[in-house]
Amino acid sequence: MEIKNGGSTIAENSSTLPEKYKTISGPLAVWKYTLNKNISANEILQKGLKIEIKHFNKTYNKDNISDVGIGLTDVLFAANSRTIRDFSGEKDLPKLNTMIVTALAGTSNNVKLYLSVDNPVFWYPPSAQVPTDGIIGARKIDGSSDYSGESEGGKIKFTVVDTDSNFKEGGTAQFMFLYDGWLPCARLKNPSDILSFDVWKFVVIGVRHQRGGVSIFNNVINPDKGEKTSIQIFVQKKGTLTIQVMTLDGNIVKTLERSQKSGGTHFYYWDGKNNSGVSVARGMYFIRIAGPDIDETRKVMVTRD
Repeated sequence: MEIKNGGSTIAENSSTLPEKYKTISGPLAVWKYTLNKNISANEILQKGLKIEIKHFNKTYNKDNISDVGIGLTDVLFAANSRTIRDFSGEKDLPKLNTMIVTALAGTSNNVKLYLSVDNPVFWYPPSAQVPTDGIIGARKIDGSSDYSGESEGGKIKFTVVDTDSNFKEGGTAQFMFLYDGWLPCARLKNPSDILSFDVWKFVVIGVRHQRGGVSIFNNVINPDKGEKTSIQIFVQKKGTLTIQVMTLDGNIVKTLERSQKSGGTHFYYWDGKNNSGVSVARGMYFIRIAGPDIDETRKVMVTRD
């Protein structure tokens, strides 16, 4: 077996014969080839590279190195009122706007997040470029929501909104990624089984709102880990809304909002940094919220590595 770029070989199997990896069903089997060099994420994403296999004097070609990206997207955490790092479906998050932060293996930042709910197997959106007969153990679905990310400190941040129909209380929110507009990315249920494709997922639970139209979530944060406090504010009528982060002695650390806002629900985040973008010292801080029929104060504890 060779991986080729045009007429040039960039990698080939290091032994003469492949190793039988596992039997799928009936006569179908998966064979494992060991290459003589590591293949980078950028090479996996590179269009035009082909796999060439010679078997019993016949040559077989396959476009693209991989049909599923494994290890190309590392989901670091998801956070709203609290933070989770386990995406096996055992953890839960409240039905609030949720930040999902990932690190990418390739140099391209062209990644989209796709969100669905309660699917029993690994899935991918119609825009994914997959073989004609699909992906083993997976299915194409319609009706998923898609989100573009924002680059932030070498990572990609996605914000899933709580009004999304695929983000419903009592359901299991499931998400996966499409890299460079064509390659579906998956996590593995079992790291030792390269075919145990799965989506990232967590259970969505209800929210208990706090007094005065102001609810603060995740009020213990570590800015060194990219954690944020989220604030949900219900404004009954149009008016000036002011949100300021203060020290215990009343000095203003950060102004999050000071403008006219319409009635309704508004969301804000504080990342533990001051107006200059510098992380504050560890300790207790107050967030003061003042607006039409609102005068509330909430506490936030900042920890540091």
